[in-house]
This record gives sequence, structure tokens and C-alpha cells, in this order.
Amino acid sequence: MRLFLLFENWFTYDADNRVDVEGGDLVDGKIQVVARTGSVEHEYNLAGEVVIPLSTTRTSMASRSAMSMSTARSTCWAG
Repeated sequence: MRLFLLFENWFTYDADNRVDVEGGDLVDGKIQVVARTGSVEHEYNLAGEVVIPLSTTRTSMASRSAMSMSTARSTCWAG
């Protein structure tokens, strides 16, 4: 049986353990929001609620360093 990598999603979390970047890609050591459905950056209000999930359609997207934030990775394999 051969396994094929279908997709890989990267996530970052802020100091309060809230998702910052969801479904991003690791590009040159940074987790970034990419042009793919489900890849967003979350902004929170003072109550900790998601205010605006930002996607690649917004120009204010910022890269996140994989070294400076908590990170997680989700990988899907098929055979």
C-alpha cells in the first residue's frame, strides 16, 4: 500500500491558547494564511470572542513565526 500526502494544515495559538492562524502553511519557517478555503487568521475582542476571521482576501494579513508561537500541525494521508 502506498501513502500519499493529501494536505497539511498548520495552526498557531496566542498566549491565551486561542487559535491565531488556522489551516495555514509553513512557508520559509513561518506559518502563513494561504489562498485556500479554511485558511484564516483570527482577531479577538477583549471578551475573547472572534471579531473578524481574516483570510488572504484581506491585505492586512501577517506572517507568524513558527519559533515564537505555539504551533500545531494537522496532516491527512490516504492510501
